[in-house]
Amino acid sequence: MLCIFVPSYLVYKGWIPQDLADKCNENFFSTKTPNNHLGSDFANFFITCVIAGSILSVDRNLLKRSLSKFLPLTLIVCLVAILSVGFVGFLFNYQKPEGFSTQGSFLDSIFYVAVPLTNGGTNLGINGFANGIYKDAFPQLDQKTIRTAIIVPLMMARCLSILFAGLMYFIFDKTKFSGKGKLE
Repeated sequence: MLCIFVPSYLVYKGWIPQDLADKCNENFFSTKTPNNHLGSDFANFFITCVIAGSILSVDRNLLKRSLSKFLPLTLIVCLVAILSVGFVGFLFNYQKPEGFSTQGSFLDSIFYVAVPLTNGGTNLGINGFANGIYKDAFPQLDQKTIRTAIIVPLMMARCLSILFAGLMYFIFDKTKFSGKGKLE
């Protein structure tokens, strides 16, 4: 998370020039530049390599045995999390980001908070949505506006998930619910 907060702060303070930040964004994190040249989209490439390498490095037999346990659990948890975000958004009357269309606070919180969170986080989620589906759905908005609207909930969710994971570790580490670092 520091790799997002620190450069953003440095650009905000003016210690890194805005035009340099824009050039880095254009050449490394977007698929098309304003001059219609292809950017390298380095972030998506790097994350795809890390995920593929992680999956390929897992023991095949362990992967086969655990897939039947983890896949249904993952789908159930994602569904419950998405519905929970919608419910909390409804309770707190979530207001859509400016410039976006609204479908009510329940669906707005799902589409503008939960979906980008479950779609890959900062690089794949935010950049994928800002450069792709949300850019096509809201052509009047530029990529920066879309990115700005969905990065705040993502950063808050990241901080809360790290805090919650630490709390769960602290509570359940010495109990029978701890896996002691093993999958099975």
